[in-house]
Amino acid sequence: MRSPRKLLPVLALAALVGVTAGCSSAEPADEWYTAPPAQGAPAPDQVQADGSVVGAGEWGAVRYLATDDVETVLAVKTTALVEGEKGAFADVMVPGGDDLSEATAYFVSYSWTNLTGDEDFSPSQNMVAGDPDAMTLSVLESLRGCEPAEGRELGAGLGTEMRGCVVVASTSGPPTSVVFQGPQGSSSDVSFTVPAS
Repeated sequence: MRSPRKLLPVLALAALVGVTAGCSSAEPADEWYTAPPAQGAPAPDQVQADGSVVGAGEWGAVRYLATDDVETVLAVKTTALVEGEKGAFADVMVPGGDDLSEATAYFVSYSWTNLTGDEDFSPSQNMVAGDPDAMTLSVLESLRGCEPAEGRELGAGLGTEMRGCVVVASTSGPPTSVVFQGPQGSSSDVSFTVPAS
């Protein structure tokens, strides 16, 4: 069973996806990004146990089971943390009316590579802040401040490295982890430690 502290970011993310245009899952692949081979990724049979913790900068394999029962095994690693400005998301509407004017923006960069299954799968809607006081947001690309910037090449094939960004608003300091959350049958609560900024 998923813990309540991790469901709030997922619910906020899901609601924001419906009202925010330009979410990463609906955007075309970056024309300028050429996906390199992923170096040092684990084998597809080395999936992390549910609830496990993966160190910053280390690959961890997770399982995503789509609603059509297509399973994708992918490896994820966090790569960088950028601290933005306090109040940067003051104008972002959040379900429940949470006021983000006192929250600081944080941007967690991560890489992923699909090892089996859907070569074009993106975990952008499955990576959420693991800290109880942090809120994961789905915002326009112009508001995402990850360094390096996101990069995705559709059709690049399995085993190529893509780059993603988790956008976090927090009033209690930088996030310490991001968590992979998928539908039922997927890996659950696998936590990826965020590098220091």
